[in-house]
Amino acid sequence: MIMNKKIIFIDVDGTLVGMQDNRQIIPESAISAIQKARAKGHLVYLCTGRSKAELDNDIMSIGFDGIIGAAGGFIEENNEMIFHQPLPKEDILSITSYFHEHDIQYYLESNVGLFVTYGFNKIMRQLFGESQDTDDFFSQCQDILDADLSEVNKISFISPILSYEEIASHFQDAYQLVKASWADEKITAGEISNPGINKATAIHYLTDYLQFDLENTYGIGDSMNDVEMFECVKHSIAMGNSMHGVKDKAEFVTKDIFEDGIEYALKHYGLIE
Repeated sequence: MIMNKKIIFIDVDGTLVGMQDNRQIIPESAISAIQKARAKGHLVYLCTGRSKAELDNDIMSIGFDGIIGAAGGFIEENNEMIFHQPLPKEDILSITSYFHEHDIQYYLESNVGLFVTYGFNKIMRQLFGESQDTDDFFSQCQDILDADLSEVNKISFISPILSYEEIASHFQDAYQLVKASWADEKITAGEISNPGINKATAIHYLTDYLQFDLENTYGIGDSMNDVEMFECVKHSIAMGNSMHGVKDKAEFVTKDIFEDGIEYALKHYGLIE
């Protein structure tokens, strides 16, 4: 049993990373707070919907003890993969067949790359325009035909035609679905992953692996795929910029991402000074 330490689980998009002028921004206060927490002996893990291929050097250079990625689909502890459950190949073929039939664009997320339909690329360019961050994202993308279907963690989709509710009604009984935090009334976006796999199941797996008491756990997030994490950890923290309904699920609401929200939360709980 690890004694006198806490584990802090930190979401990425909307929590650690924000968007300003179509650019990915990590507040300096968040970087400093994470590094101070680790210097005091606490463990800090990313707990994100992103797959490993989407975790760029700006994020990873901060320094973490491990990663819960793909919304619980894989776990790395000290650079060692200790859990990985990709989507079954037959499920991928079934899901993407429906997408093709309804002109839904998508990309397949794996730990080695992002495999994108041409239509997804086109829509995202229209939404976010030309910027360094869109260029960085698309520089990671490969053709959908090059994907290894045995290594897909989850599928992200986008549709300017069907509503999220229409798509979810087709898949929600068989899969885990989450609405994208950046989607609005003009665009439908979300992700599909294995049923019964989420951030909470991964936290349980990791804390069991580490023989770590859940009483000493903290989770910081902003979106609906953080709610299971909030229900699992002892201390749940919602960002001030959280999606509607997320703040009600948290023990504490910190400040906005660009108002030093992570630093404020860690100071509130005495994890850093």
